[in-house]
Amino acid sequence: MTDSYRQVELFAQATKINIALDENHELVRFTKEIDWDDLIEEVMEIRAGKIKKATGPVPHYREL
Repeated sequence: MTDSYRQVELFAQATKINIALDENHELVRFTKEIDWDDLIEEVMEIRAGKIKKATGPVPHYREL
């Protein structure tokens, strides 16, 4: 009986958190300097080159 109660506690926790970063943090500066459109296009070309057959699920390109 206590096992099922503990299981409920595991899923009741928050799954989303907020993290505050300083504007001068290296990763914040890095994300502002990247040309995301060029990077996504380059990644799509690399992934397209790795596809062996035209079967299976269509690749999903997750954009940030």
